[in-house]
Amino acid sequence: MKIIILAAGKGTRLGNNIPKILTTLPGNKTIMDRLLNSITPFVKQIDISLVVGYKKNLIIKKNPSLNYILNNNYEITNTAKSLALALDNIENETIIWINGDLVMDENIFKHVYTYDGNCMAVSNKTILDEEEIKYTTNSKGSIEMVSKTVKNGLGEAFGINKISKNDLNLFKESLNKCADNDYFEKGLEIAISDGLIINPLNINNLFYTEIDFKKDLEYAVQFLKKKEKFYE
Repeated sequence: MKIIILAAGKGTRLGNNIPKILTTLPGNKTIMDRLLNSITPFVKQIDISLVVGYKKNLIIKKNPSLNYILNNNYEITNTAKSLALALDNIENETIIWINGDLVMDENIFKHVYTYDGNCMAVSNKTILDEEEIKYTTNSKGSIEMVSKTVKNGLGEAFGINKISKNDLNLFKESLNKCADNDYFEKGLEIAISDGLIINPLNINNLFYTEIDFKKDLEYAVQFLKKKEKFYE
């Protein structure tokens, strides 16, 4: 199994001058540290790749033992193209990919890793704003649509997904059909229209947040501080 972390963007909405994945959290750990702590009990570092672009040297310096894929066009492309780059040299492997600005309970990765088949981690949030990736399901319960513009979404898809090796080529072809500014969810929708079955994996009871704005970071910091205090 191969793991891909998408961390090429500038993250301008957060207002920092470093890649978001290097944002420091309680315990003096970065978002990158927390993601790796979730992944490495299950996967060797040699099987983990990061797609980097903005201030890439800062990320590489932090952990030089990982594999790095450079998105030279990070300023004009989105996550569909970053993920396509990462998959260029991967064949016949099951993959999990993760947004590099995701702060999550470490058990979420375990649930995705151990899931038998294609899955998309979701939560059934009742209040969804325009920035969140919404999803709907079909009559069989698998994902039908997933994007920011979905109407009457059942909840949020927050950026950790798994595709089995049997469906990898279909997904790669779908990503290559995406426009430069598309999110990888567009590639999933194309693949679904061509027969891909990907199931929602509900993690309602576990903590997660994507760090897009300062309010998201404050939310994560407050939660993690409470968690640390609880275990003192």
